[in-house]
Amino acid sequence: MATIATAKSFGGCIGSRHGSRHGSSALTQARAKVGVPILAYTYRCVVECLCSEKIPDSFYAGRRLVAVDGFVLNLPDSEANRRAFGRPTNGTSVGAFPQVRIVALCEVGSHVFFNFLAKPIRCGEATMAQHVYKGLPEKSLLLFDIGFCSSKLMKQVIDQNSDFLGRAKANRCFEKMEILSDGSYLSKIYESDYDRLHDRNGTVVRVIEYTIDDPERVGNGEVHRLVTTLLDAQEHPAEVLIVEAAIKAGVSPRRISFTGTLNVLRARLSEAPRSRHLIAGWSN
Repeated sequence: MATIATAKSFGGCIGSRHGSRHGSSALTQARAKVGVPILAYTYRCVVECLCSEKIPDSFYAGRRLVAVDGFVLNLPDSEANRRAFGRPTNGTSVGAFPQVRIVALCEVGSHVFFNFLAKPIRCGEATMAQHVYKGLPEKSLLLFDIGFCSSKLMKQVIDQNSDFLGRAKANRCFEKMEILSDGSYLSKIYESDYDRLHDRNGTVVRVIEYTIDDPERVGNGEVHRLVTTLLDAQEHPAEVLIVEAAIKAGVSPRRISFTGTLNVLRARLSEAPRSRHLIAGWSN
């Protein structure tokens, strides 16, 4: 019924009694007339993931590729927007425009934002992601950047019967439990330091470490990390995942050096698969 009401409301604003059409401003007026609740309901009913496994670069190992990201948009400088969203501040001055922070789930294959949350600029991405992740489809592979690498968020993905592959801070503590055949290793993530200290409620993950040999790039020579629930080193080789991440970040695969026992794979790097199915979800 809500979608029917939306159509009638738009029709009443855009079309006149004589069937003529108005300009683009009429659509803006129609949106204001309809209101936020109906448009939000329509979005939830209509917008969904579009890709099937037949579409290239949309799935990996039977998992739908989904990326999460956060961004900020400037808003018109109105009293209503200032009151609802606020302006950015650095402690000494205030920004020129109100801003809204958005965290969204995007289907990599279609680039559809099928679930998102918009909040005032003061809200944090990780807190917003907890709500956005509720819309993550089962059996997805979620790609994320460092800002979303928290134990709480990663466990939420696992609880929703999905996997993840994302970047982790190089100084994050990952204890090596078992070194795998490709040089990556198994570790555990914990929700608190107390749980880590007593090895309680831990979740097993796989950590892949590598360095970039490119003097012109930030982070050259530093250790970079990927953390994932794709634990099988035979089914998901480390060099495949690293190369995919490197290509997305604009780094030549030939400039990648593996740490630890991964050094034995350097000669095989140029032969690693070069498909693009893990590229679109990464933010550099």
